[in-house]
Amino acid sequence: EESSSEYKTKVFQRADGIYTNLLFHLNDKLEINTGVRAENTIREYKFRTISDPISSPYRKKTVEKLYILPSLNVKYVASEKSNIRFTASKTYTKPVLFESLDINLINADGTTERGNSDLINSENYNADLKFEIFPSNSQVLAVGVFGKYIQNPIERLFRFSAGSIESFGNFDKAYIYGLEVEGK
Repeated sequence: EESSSEYKTKVFQRADGIYTNLLFHLNDKLEINTGVRAENTIREYKFRTISDPISSPYRKKTVEKLYILPSLNVKYVASEKSNIRFTASKTYTKPVLFESLDINLINADGTTERGNSDLINSENYNADLKFEIFPSNSQVLAVGVFGKYIQNPIERLFRFSAGSIESFGNFDKAYIYGLEVEGK
């Protein structure tokens, strides 16, 4: 946003991670793949508001968090032509850049959107159970169910003042679940 020379934002984002993985073939039918990722994320905002004098230093806001992200994949060979798979993991979701910038964007239709630098990353707990059938070497039919529990999901919200402004906020929790069918 550069509607005036003093209204500027600078953003620095970084993620550093390390990962380890172990694969166990317990027997001809059971395979377990497990791992963990440690990831440190940094998001730093330097900004001036519209009311700050041009000569004032940038205000600074820094968010840093270390995530420990385990994963588990289990494959069971039920028969020569079918598998059962289970996966579970923890992940996180960062806000996209615009969602986390304290700037106003006026859209072509006259609506206004404003980012929110107080957003925090969402933490996601994922699980998936799938049954696979292989009628031939080039064919597959898979049916799976999945679920996800999200702490601090990022959602669009409306703030009312002189007019309506769309913004973004963290809410308490969310659940996502579904059914997948795959065929080839």
